[in-house]
Amino acid sequence: MNQTIDTLRERCTEVGDCWEWQGARTDTGHPTVRHDGKTHLVRRLMAALAGIDMPPNAKAVTTCENLRCVNPDHIVMRTHRQVMKRQGELGKLSDIARIAKIAATKRAKYGKLTTEQVRAIRASNETGVAMAALHGISQGKVSAIRRHMCWRELAGNPFTGLGARA
Repeated sequence: MNQTIDTLRERCTEVGDCWEWQGARTDTGHPTVRHDGKTHLVRRLMAALAGIDMPPNAKAVTTCENLRCVNPDHIVMRTHRQVMKRQGELGKLSDIARIAKIAATKRAKYGKLTTEQVRAIRASNETGVAMAALHGISQGKVSAIRRHMCWRELAGNPFTGLGARA
């Protein structure tokens, strides 16, 4: 199916000046569409269809900061450095919730322990050696968990593990 701006716009809803994409999205929320047998980012496809100059390795981003917006009037091409600088200005790179989400994702993918096991380690009066043998981790890891140096949880006190002593 040959894509045009009008056929892509039909899959959007207008919210103010933005055209919010209602079709498929990547796991990070960026709009995607099938075109010529391949999956493409909709903003990049819109930029090409609208005749926006697309330097190699440039990213198609919106000036409105709406992740689902694909309005060609809002699309500009930026380098990775420019995108990261803008994200930093908006405070999106150092947010505590973002850091906690990244840590939780890494734990789910690579970790040996569950949140319940970590809470049990912290609540236990057993020695570090015994807890390490029970859970198949090192004694140093048990110690770090108990000192809140790893497996920090956002749900409690946001200052937990930042060095303050009770």
